Amino acid sequence: PLIVILHGGFWQNQYRKDLMTDMAGDIALSRLGAVWNVEYRRVGRGGDGGYPETFLDVAAAMDYIPKIASEYAVDPTNVVVIGHSAGGHLAAWTGMRTSLPSGAVGANPQIIPSLVISQSGVLDLRQAYEKFIGGYAVPSLLGSSQGGRVDPVKFPPTSPYEMLPTKTKLVLLHPEKDQAVPLEMSERFHRRAQETGCDCTLQKIPGEGHFHFLQEDTQSRHLTMAYLQQFLEPGASKKHHERENKGMKAFVAATNDPDILRATQDAFSEKFSLKNDTTSP
Repeated sequence: PLIVILHGGFWQNQYRKDLMTDMAGDIALSRLGAVWNVEYRRVGRGGDGGYPETFLDVAAAMDYIPKIASEYAVDPTNVVVIGHSAGGHLAAWTGMRTSLPSGAVGANPQIIPSLVISQSGVLDLRQAYEKFIGGYAVPSLLGSSQGGRVDPVKFPPTSPYEMLPTKTKLVLLHPEKDQAVPLEMSERFHRRAQETGCDCTLQKIPGEGHFHFLQEDTQSRHLTMAYLQQFLEPGASKKHHERENKGMKAFVAATNDPDILRATQDAFSEKFSLKNDTTSP
């Protein structure tokens, strides 16, 4: 399997993929699959992203998977996408690209994820815009006229809530004390997903907030790993320790250009060996 992870930060240029480095390491060490920590163009000072660039980058990363599947021994038909906050929005969007009309940004996908895990995802851009969630983040992402107004036609092809239904399995993880992206957004999305016949699970996390997903030894992190393992390999612990020091490659790639996507090995490109580990991953 391949686990693609997408960082958050309300799509702002100051926040990078290193927000997810620790989580990438946890997943790689679990030996559930290879990990790809994807970067994308962002908005704000020094950024050159937005619509369509941010979406083109994420789509390009997903559609590049068949080209690297053999080298990294991953199954392109078994791809999971995990995203935090704004990354949760982009992760959900990858699972709904089949609903896009021909010619739209991200249409005709080569890869559709089997599972999307949204960690406090901004799943409804129209609602985020109307309720000023993230301040001017949504107008910055989608482009706006003077006064910060977003053209309503930009919401249907970019907002997961408006792109439902999907055949991709969805898991929505959302802390109850999240003050950045309200729990109500995931609750509303979950209701809509169920109404449209989607396989969608909502897991509320008591006592934690928006950034606990990025911290070790939290309910938010443990639940992410638990849902990932349950989906990919229910008997993972036994099976992984039967493997003889094969390790698992993890790689991090930059997608700074939708046409020229460079897959680069980063800090996690070394093979992970757990031969001295006697605990369950």
